[in-house]
Amino acid sequence: LFAKPIPLGYTKSTSRFLFFWLMLLPLALQSQLGLGVVFAEQLLAFALLGIEDIGIAIEESFSVLPLKRIAGKIALQAQVVRRKARKLEVQGMPAFTTSLAVDTSAGESGSASPAPPQTPSSPAPGASQDEEQGD
Repeated sequence: LFAKPIPLGYTKSTSRFLFFWLMLLPLALQSQLGLGVVFAEQLLAFALLGIEDIGIAIEESFSVLPLKRIAGKIALQAQVVRRKARKLEVQGMPAFTTSLAVDTSAGESGSASPAPPQTPSSPAPGASQDEEQGD
């Protein structure tokens, strides 16, 4: 129940009821507040409509977030990483190591130690500063 979003019809009905109530509120308060009803109405409308807007933004957070822009930036960064890996492979360096080397010189003790990772000592020839910093 908590994981399901509020139905759109319920959200629209709630906001319509709130607007209708705010429209009729000055008629009820005019006899008690006089011209002060204008300021009271503005204050109440600002507070209640603000709370409603915050609630909608929390309920439907994915419609508010710029997901296409975020996904595009992630895809662009993945392409940069892939391009760098290809350049390293062309130079004869392994771009990504998926297994650990086992030290067999330990003998019968059975202890295995991972090999130190290989890192290039200098940037690849022709690599620009922008690619090196990862943008």
